[in-house]
Amino acid sequence: MAFLKQFAILGFCILLFGGGSTAYGQEKPVKKTITGSQIYKPYNPPAPSKNPNQLNLGLQYYREQAYEKSATVFEELYEKTPNHTHYTYYLYSLIGLRDYKKAERLIKKQRKHHPDKERYLIDLGYLYVTRGETQKGHKVYRKAIDQVAPNKRAIKNLANAFVGKREDELALATYERGKTLLEGSYGFEEELASLYGKMQQYEKMITTYLALAANDLSKVKHVQGRLQYYLSMDSEGALRKALHTQLIKQIQHEPNNRFYGDFLIWLSLQEKDFEMAFTQAKALDKRIDKTGDEVFNVAVLSSKALQFEVAEKAFEYLLSRYKGEAIYPLSLSGYTHARFINFKQIATPDHNEIRAIKTQLEKATSTLGVQPLSAVNFRDLAEFYAYYDHHTEEGISLLDSLLKIPALSPSIKHEIKLDLANLYLYAGDPWEATLLLSQVEKENKNEPIGHEAKLRNARLSYYIGEYGWAEGQLNILKAATSKLIANDAMNLYLFIHDHKGTDSLSPILDAFASTELLIFRREYARAEKRLDSLYRHAPSQDLTDYILFKQGEVATLTQQDARADSLYEQLYTLFPESLLADDALIKQIAIAKRAADEQRVAALNKKILFDYPASIFAIEAREDFRSYMQKQEEEKYVPLPHTKQ
Repeated sequence: MAFLKQFAILGFCILLFGGGSTAYGQEKPVKKTITGSQIYKPYNPPAPSKNPNQLNLGLQYYREQAYEKSATVFEELYEKTPNHTHYTYYLYSLIGLRDYKKAERLIKKQRKHHPDKERYLIDLGYLYVTRGETQKGHKVYRKAIDQVAPNKRAIKNLANAFVGKREDELALATYERGKTLLEGSYGFEEELASLYGKMQQYEKMITTYLALAANDLSKVKHVQGRLQYYLSMDSEGALRKALHTQLIKQIQHEPNNRFYGDFLIWLSLQEKDFEMAFTQAKALDKRIDKTGDEVFNVAVLSSKALQFEVAEKAFEYLLSRYKGEAIYPLSLSGYTHARFINFKQIATPDHNEIRAIKTQLEKATSTLGVQPLSAVNFRDLAEFYAYYDHHTEEGISLLDSLLKIPALSPSIKHEIKLDLANLYLYAGDPWEATLLLSQVEKENKNEPIGHEAKLRNARLSYYIGEYGWAEGQLNILKAATSKLIANDAMNLYLFIHDHKGTDSLSPILDAFASTELLIFRREYARAEKRLDSLYRHAPSQDLTDYILFKQGEVATLTQQDARADSLYEQLYTLFPESLLADDALIKQIAIAKRAADEQRVAALNKKILFDYPASIFAIEAREDFRSYMQKQEEEKYVPLPHTKQ
């Protein structure tokens, strides 16, 4: 039915009689108007009418369930122009009035004019079922299936007519009949899969979709898109589990068919299970692929998702198997960067760890040479020289030389300038740092990197006590596209604005800003002493939440996670309305994740959702909490029965 794109309200499949008799009973119906919740209500179709005002009036009556009025209007329209739109609204108005005799005459009249259209035969069967003549109605339905024309369009139209009447099983029977009639030339896999999904028969849906994609690889993206749609609504994880199980079975059954392995990699990446994706990509590479492409793809996606432990393992696998091939330099760069990121997660690396990463960085940059591919490795090496090898000038010199390489793109050079500004500030030269940041900001005014440069410049001004200039820049950044930049700008703006106004607080603000600069320069012991002193001697409680937050940061940076966790909890317990309350919770979540305490992570995410629903971290917290609940559901077990002793 071309005009029925979907129904707004479920048409009545069960007719309620007095005393609770169902539509499938044989009692005579009581004459009573059917409400809008009991009858199909199609969306307004864009059908032509000689009297559009009259059509709109009829539609309005119908929407208001004034069926007597809508029947009168559509009867007149139908007599003048017996098109499908007028017929359908007239029919449904009559059904709404329970005027079944007149409805039957209308259907038979329409069938007489259109004997080749099975949808009108379905209307007749539906009418019989509606008024309680179930067997008679289903006999008509079966007749429609038996006499459907052997062409794809007629079969799909008939099946859709059944779906419209909520007769999904009959729609399935129609497609099965169609497969027989077409003798295998068209299998209706996509239509069947969609119908199985509607009926929540997910295993059959998955089987059908996988068969469709396996038999026609051009449909893989389409099938993945459909499954992604269903997965997005899979709140309890049942569909994901069924799809994963079926893919594993197919891989075991057909180990040399790469289709199912590729599909499992896709599913794992959708679920952000990068470890599983790497495991499957590696197995596929060893068994079939032997190019490293799938593993490389997983490694790159893992890096983009900040899953550097998986990325390091994936790149390392490629280095071990593809030396001398085109994929090797790409893997060397990726491996070295991932390894350096993982190295930075070690709070207090020992001498051997420091020496090993230095060797790896120098080896990679020497092997690759200066090129866009290796720029990230040179930047990592400069950072290492400054912060871990205590040779800041060497790091600055390395970045300066990179800026002179013509082959590097402007975007890479802008990133290098941000790194260089950090090193100058670390070395105690804020003026050179602000010059570099201003250059990046000027050349990228409306770009994210320009906003990042402006934020860093404002923070630098705050560090050195230029509060007015910092406020002006932060006020602009409050409207930045990036929520994180806007959030950081807002927090710092309000902090400066609230604490620079009175003479009594200005010295404290100066001390706090200079303490933050100590933290940036990794002088943690001095910073911790300053914060303790501020906490004890501040003349006002206004700074206490900020002091607690910075104390927590220093504790984390010095590998005192238990102390940091306690400080963050004090913050939102004592100051639940603080701008930093949700930030403190996020910091606690990071600590709990490092400790692999899933219950603690879930509890903290739940607190964000319930206590700080407007937080910019709420979306991330909701996803994490949902993932945890799905995992808990999957790990439930059935207790063993008690047995007699």
